Amino acid sequence: MDQNVIFAHADYQEDVETTEPVKPRIRDTLKTEAFPAYPKMDFPSLKDYSGIKVFPIEDFAAISYFLNERRRDSSGRPVLSARVALIPQKFFNTWGRDLDAVKTFLKSLKIETASNQSFLDFVREKSAIFNREELVRLINSFGGEYVAKAIDCIMSHHKVNIYYGDKGLAESLVRSVYLLLPISIIMSKSYSSECSYISGSQRENYVLTPGGDVRGGDRGGKEIGFLDVDSGKASSGKYFKKLKILIEEIVRGKEWYTLTWEEECLLLLELPEAWFSGRKIKMTEASNKLQKMEETLNAVRMLEKV
Repeated sequence: MDQNVIFAHADYQEDVETTEPVKPRIRDTLKTEAFPAYPKMDFPSLKDYSGIKVFPIEDFAAISYFLNERRRDSSGRPVLSARVALIPQKFFNTWGRDLDAVKTFLKSLKIETASNQSFLDFVREKSAIFNREELVRLINSFGGEYVAKAIDCIMSHHKVNIYYGDKGLAESLVRSVYLLLPISIIMSKSYSSECSYISGSQRENYVLTPGGDVRGGDRGGKEIGFLDVDSGKASSGKYFKKLKILIEEIVRGKEWYTLTWEEECLLLLELPEAWFSGRKIKMTEASNKLQKMEETLNAVRMLEKV
């Protein structure tokens, strides 16, 4: 990597510590954006209150693990703390996609000892980007069709309410979504696992929220979509059929000749991005190995015609 992942520790609206110097604008943004827009009002009394937030900041995709560390601001008021990974956009597909792996690393983060290499080693061991079996297991736990519906919903709506009964299950669904979501969405939208006021104007684009009657007004119309983790329902969009085929290819589990799973996965991630941006993509032009294979096949076919 020619640019490091930068780690930060922040208390809400207070000082920010980072492992490398950052622009003043980034530092100021972390003071508020590393935290949910609408946390639970009683979080000071909730010892284990924590969650995850994903948001763009300049050329970084930021993943924040926020929690109640019993800290207070300069006025003595209780505030949340956050441990943040600032991942350069061009490396996010490899090192930031698996939210669960990044969150697990951030849980034990200490700014004074954090290192870029320790993060890369940890993610390589834990991330589904490097482990096809883990990604297939995750997809199969919901069913490929519902994962396709969930990604389609996120891709097709500016805001989405993700309703749940079992929060852990909902977080696993979000994990599967972010493993395949177009990078341009990640670099323009935000997600929070905590939102106590889903009608708030400052809320994140995608939020987890308990319960809710998705049969009625909570659907939010065209602007706000919904995912109901318990029922398997979701607002529809226009990418479902393509996503379903993509996920079927992943689950099929047949290796592409000469490509490692990491290479194949990163290549497959080009497809949702192309669909979302409306551009055509030729897979062989996105992979040197596939290009060489195509050239070889064309040469063989030419000889067969002699």
